[in-house]
Amino acid sequence: MTDIFTTRRLILKTLDASYTNEVLAFLSRNSEIFEPFDAALPDNYYTFGYIHQLLDGEFKLARHGSYLRFWIFEKTNPDYIIGTVAFHNIRRGAYQSFEIGYKFDKEYHHKGYATEAITFLCHMAFNSMHFHRIEAMILPENSASIRLLERIGFTLEGVSPNSICIQGKWRDHLRYYLLNES
Repeated sequence: MTDIFTTRRLILKTLDASYTNEVLAFLSRNSEIFEPFDAALPDNYYTFGYIHQLLDGEFKLARHGSYLRFWIFEKTNPDYIIGTVAFHNIRRGAYQSFEIGYKFDKEYHHKGYATEAITFLCHMAFNSMHFHRIEAMILPENSASIRLLERIGFTLEGVSPNSICIQGKWRDHLRYYLLNES
């Protein structure tokens, strides 16, 4: 069973392991633009078995409320993944916060899809899921992601020195946040 939401142009779904081929195709065709921003990947990352296990694990975590990933499709092409948005480091209780991460297909950049999907999901997180704070960690040279977050309304909080290991090297990240003001 998947959760499905729609926006004006998009379908946003949680996926189980039955979508392994589609997810593997999305990740493989965009590996060149995703990998510079990722932690070191295992040698078997781009295999059916690894992605199947990853999707199965993520789906189980979503059912427990500790992780949530949405896969993004155009309404006009509902079988072709164009992006993904994940809620991770979910903290409930006194925090009511999480960190957001996202990746979009290189052929779908600069068309407003990321803005549309992330804006919708932030609104849902605040209004339906009752979160108070959303955080995002961005490499300083990732100007496209910085512009995206600022367009949505995120505020730069500061720099987190040597905070995330990317491709085997500890890197500074800009910490952005968005608050539920209601």
